[in-house]
Amino acid sequence: MNGVFGFLVFLGISVFCWLVVLKPSFRRSKNEPAYYFWRLNKQGRRDLGGMYLAASLVGAMLFSMIALVFVIVAISRFLSR
Repeated sequence: MNGVFGFLVFLGISVFCWLVVLKPSFRRSKNEPAYYFWRLNKQGRRDLGGMYLAASLVGAMLFSMIALVFVIVAISRFLSR
């Protein structure tokens, strides 16, 4: 029961990152404020979008693996009882 909160946090971050990676409309809605804050031109927007996509993909894979480790540890603890 102690690891459930940690698992849910990692799962939530993972789902958010996968949404950013897989849904272009979601990614655009999250990038829009940065465009106005930094006053980027067209090339700057493309560069920022590419970096945001790459960081989201790395985050999605990392947090998915950590959530998977939580599941594997929970199953192994359940089976070792």
